[in-house]
Amino acid sequence: MSKSGRYSADRKKIEALTASKTIEVHDCGTIFFCDVGDATMTLPASSAAGNGWWVKFVLSDEPGTKLRVASGDGATMAVSAIAADGVTQSDASTNLDLDANGDVGDVVEVICDGSKMYAFALVKANAASAVS
Repeated sequence: MSKSGRYSADRKKIEALTASKTIEVHDCGTIFFCDVGDATMTLPASSAAGNGWWVKFVLSDEPGTKLRVASGDGATMAVSAIAADGVTQSDASTNLDLDANGDVGDVVEVICDGSKMYAFALVKANAASAVS
């Protein structure tokens, strides 16, 4: 017999952000909707987050929203992006930026393997930015 009602739903943990935030290990699995202007989301250390830890950031305001996802332990972050003209990564590869021309629905998902953070960005193609 199949489940019915709210118990069969694939519900997500959601949090609205209006300012910079230090993301904690217990935030694993959270989707953050960002209406932040210029803000930095600092990730936990990869070793503390552990294998399988993940979060997602979704821009919920435009334009002028510039979102930086920063490695919490200063470690290299591997970045892959679709429509990469709206995404930038620092020379030290420790930050990922979505530029101020971002659009509602632009997404950054971060996944950890216990030793490194991997960031995947999906942004609208007309955004213009650079990896910093």
